[in-house]
Amino acid sequence: MKKENKLEWFKNFAEKHPVLSTVLVIMGFKTFAPIIRRFINKLMNDD
Repeated sequence: MKKENKLEWFKNFAEKHPVLSTVLVIMGFKTFAPIIRRFINKLMNDD
C-alpha cells in the first residue's frame, strides 16, 4: 500500500469515525512516545 493511499484511506476513515481515529492516534502516540524519548536521550547522552 502506497503512502498516499494510506493517507487518503485514513482521511476517509477519520471523516467517517472521528472519535475512533482520534483514539487510535492517541494510542499510537502513547505507544511510540517512550521509544522516541529513549532514542532522543540516547542521542543526547552519546556526546
